[in-house]
Amino acid sequence: MDSGILYAQFNHQGSARGDDEFVAPSWWMGMASRDSSHGQLTFASMFSLDPALVGKDGYAEIFQVGEALNGQPLVDRQHPHDFFMQLSGTWRIPFRPQQA
Repeated sequence: MDSGILYAQFNHQGSARGDDEFVAPSWWMGMASRDSSHGQLTFASMFSLDPALVGKDGYAEIFQVGEALNGQPLVDRQHPHDFFMQLSGTWRIPFRPQQA
């Protein structure tokens, strides 16, 4: 399974606290799973190109508060997402054999 987006947008936050910017938010998620006689193995991932396409300052968003970036509070900004947002693997093993 996979899913993703890439938007190109002009962000106009019209006030003295706002900003005008061109940003390109993006993300991609993928998951693969395989059943075997020993259980089920699943790998999942989520990536974003925000570090390259949005920048380290994030998105302009008036009244956004409560987050921090690099140890500094963000005011009127939304943090950019990390390149690696998820990398995971799961191995599910049944406690007892499944009956047919």
